[in-house]
Amino acid sequence: MDSNSRAYESAHELAQAIVGTEAYEAYRTAKKQIEQKPELKERIAQIRSLQMELDRARISGHSLPEGQVNTIRTEIEKLERDERIAYFFITEARFIQVFNEIQGIIQRVIEQNFDQ
Repeated sequence: MDSNSRAYESAHELAQAIVGTEAYEAYRTAKKQIEQKPELKERIAQIRSLQMELDRARISGHSLPEGQVNTIRTEIEKLERDERIAYFFITEARFIQVFNEIQGIIQRVIEQNFDQ
């Protein structure tokens, strides 16, 4: 087996290990629950849209009027009061954290090998 094939095989094994984590399983379960409730799915889309509005303004260097920012934040908080939505975001964040940590490990190893 050549080095490219070994790398791809290892990538598949890593993917299987990731889907075997508690973080992934909790996120998958929460996502399935949300997918079964169109109203929750819509509310999550609303939260993401409102958050993107804040992020776009911040990234572009434009500031939104304080009243608009407060209105958006209040709306996000109101939507997140639903325990199912809050749980979805918590599990999503935990899974993203695991994924990012694994990505960081891979990146560090690659960078270390550049120096050799």
